[in-house]
Amino acid sequence: METLHVEIELHCEHQTEAELIECIKDAITSNESEFYELMGRTCRKIEMRAEISEESLEVSDVSMSASGGVVSVEYEYSAYYGCKDADHSDYLNDDWKFHLDNNKLIFDLSLPEVERYDEY
Repeated sequence: METLHVEIELHCEHQTEAELIECIKDAITSNESEFYELMGRTCRKIEMRAEISEESLEVSDVSMSASGGVVSVEYEYSAYYGCKDADHSDYLNDDWKFHLDNNKLIFDLSLPEVERYDEY
């Protein structure tokens, strides 16, 4: 199984856990493009013609543990079928585990299998 390895340097001062959580949220949304492959594959598992809507990533929650935690994210995708009644958009929710190493957020996320669809 393929994994997506992402390292993000935290560039903000944080003294409390609340400040660290805000710093993590900002770092993830500022580096959204690092997660496009994962986001794209995940939405295409739901909808074969889905494309992620860039700059739609939001971090709704951060749960901390001693060495890292989990971020709960939401992002939008759109699927176009060439017919107004069939085209649509929706949101996906996902949880991504991370660990902290000094001032770095480190993700090692499993990528969904790429499935091939032949349309006639």
